[in-house]
Amino acid sequence: MFRVVHFTRRVVLILSPIFLLLLWRSAVAQAGDSLQLPLAGSTGATILYLPFVASAPVEFTAVWTQDLDGSNQLAFLAGSSFVHLLSGTSFTQEPITAHVVITATGPCGTAPLFSGPVDLPPGAWLTGIQTSAPVCPGIYTSDVTLEYAGYYNTLQALYVVNEPIQPLSTVTQGFDRCVPPSPVQLAAWRAEAPYSVFNIYLGGALFPQFCRDPAQNAFWVHEVASQGWSFTAIWVGPQPPCTNYSQRFSLDTATAYQEGGAEAVAAAARARELGLFGDLTLHYDIEGYASTATTACRTAVKSFLQGWTDRLHDLDLQAGAYGGGCSSFVTDWNDNNPVIDQVWIAHWALPAAYNPDATVWNAACVSNSLWTNHQRIKQYAGDHAETWGGVTLTVDSNVFDTTTLGWAAPGGETAPAFVADFGILGASSGWLLSGGRIYRTDDLGLTWFEITPNGFTVLGAAFTGSQTGWAAGWQTGDPALQTARTTDGGLTWTLSPVGDPGGPIATAYIEILDGNHVWIALKLQTGSAFSRGALYASADGGATWERRDHPLGEPVVFSDAQNGWTSGGPAGVQAFRTADGGRTWNAVDPAEVPAGSGRRVGTATLASAPVMTAALDDQFAWALTREGLCLGPNESRVCALDERLWVTQDGGDTWVELPVPAGP
Repeated sequence: MFRVVHFTRRVVLILSPIFLLLLWRSAVAQAGDSLQLPLAGSTGATILYLPFVASAPVEFTAVWTQDLDGSNQLAFLAGSSFVHLLSGTSFTQEPITAHVVITATGPCGTAPLFSGPVDLPPGAWLTGIQTSAPVCPGIYTSDVTLEYAGYYNTLQALYVVNEPIQPLSTVTQGFDRCVPPSPVQLAAWRAEAPYSVFNIYLGGALFPQFCRDPAQNAFWVHEVASQGWSFTAIWVGPQPPCTNYSQRFSLDTATAYQEGGAEAVAAAARARELGLFGDLTLHYDIEGYASTATTACRTAVKSFLQGWTDRLHDLDLQAGAYGGGCSSFVTDWNDNNPVIDQVWIAHWALPAAYNPDATVWNAACVSNSLWTNHQRIKQYAGDHAETWGGVTLTVDSNVFDTTTLGWAAPGGETAPAFVADFGILGASSGWLLSGGRIYRTDDLGLTWFEITPNGFTVLGAAFTGSQTGWAAGWQTGDPALQTARTTDGGLTWTLSPVGDPGGPIATAYIEILDGNHVWIALKLQTGSAFSRGALYASADGGATWERRDHPLGEPVVFSDAQNGWTSGGPAGVQAFRTADGGRTWNAVDPAEVPAGSGRRVGTATLASAPVMTAALDDQFAWALTREGLCLGPNESRVCALDERLWVTQDGGDTWVELPVPAGP
């Protein structure tokens, strides 16, 4: 008995032990490269001839693409030269010459890239074949075939061909988030949202510590760009030496300069990997450090950014940087020579929401006389949910003025008054925070009256009953954080100073355990890859406050005066627990965070998914929906957010719309 196995067009006999014994006893006559074998049981009249092949002389096992500098690369500029790398093994004692054929298939059809001999050494081999990228942009497949002595194998390499990136040419809006949306999500937003720019987080030493590694690759960028999106690109590397981040650049100015240049090289390489070529501006993320700044530290930051700028200019790229106008000392950057080409200023308006009237001007601590020649981006709203085209994403909103022929004249801007928070106090009463002001209803939301402390801008509020409530914010003309407490439903308030959190505040979350123990968790303004927070605790009903640690700019929940949790972060996958009232925190599995005790009702009958809900019981609840709507073509579309407040009294089977306070 024997089996016949086909291998690259030849036939190999695998013989049983019995047949081998017969073979040993048979006469073997060799004819050419074949063995002449009498069949078992034959009389010699029937002969079977088979090629004598035990294995292939060569194997071709892998192919991938590189640039001419020897870096693995998936994206290439149209018409540029690049390399196909082939690897495998030769089972010969001497060098051999194989034949290789490479053809590329893509948007412009199929075309030959290479056909010719390739010399291969004995044993494991690696060889590169230089080719030219097709001139038609798109996603391509190279079919690479290696042939030698009857052996052949075809493998495929997938890559992208792009044209050069063009600079932005209009005053427009965009958004950023640390976890890139899927192409399907971005397609829905491109069709409906008022945004045309998405920020790409290129990476950097600190990025993976606060967010997942960037999910986008050259294929993602190409697909999203084909939808009509433009991009900004930012690098999240070491932070100022006077911060407590795990990665910091040097306090020594000469060393900091060299480190800035090294980060520029790394960021530029990553941009090329993603297929971003041409007239490109790369931004460096300088997070706020005002609370720990020294003169030496500020000088080191300027030197670092000088190195960043000089090295990017050497690479024929433009240099930008992101930071809070006050907390990152953006004005310092104007002292450099050459000055950084573009600034991305974080100046968050309240409440956090899309604002069609936002401009790049009037950012705190940065004069309108600086970076005036279409050199500004302003991040005006941080970390908020928006729904466009039926897709809800948590984003930071930005307005751009970069390369338009004219620029917007300096002027004030007022953010729309969207609902920031609300709560139910009873069967017919509740409160609502909108535009920095608190409103109350006692007739099921049919009418509202304002209960804001006099001259107070509210960042966050919470109530424990119909009469007792708290608010965090500041008085007009006084930027210091304060709290206000009411015990009569908002008719009167008592104010208490809190402290300096060390940076601009985005929002405040108040956790009330009882009449004495209260915590204020603050979310500070940051880039999307970070989530910085501050925490204050009071054990005497707010008369005095103690600064405590807070690992995230997220709400806190306490089960008693010592044990508490916080969770979320840029990617929504971080969680921490404290056993000493918030003085120290330890990372835990998010599954260990207790589930919320709030009641739930059905929301499926609402026209769109709610961005927040509050329930009194399993029948009575409020819900807030916020849906984006745009009219007109992309070039002249007019967009707005449609915000609606709803109430249900039957567990969510039906919802009735309530009026929303008009705001200030």
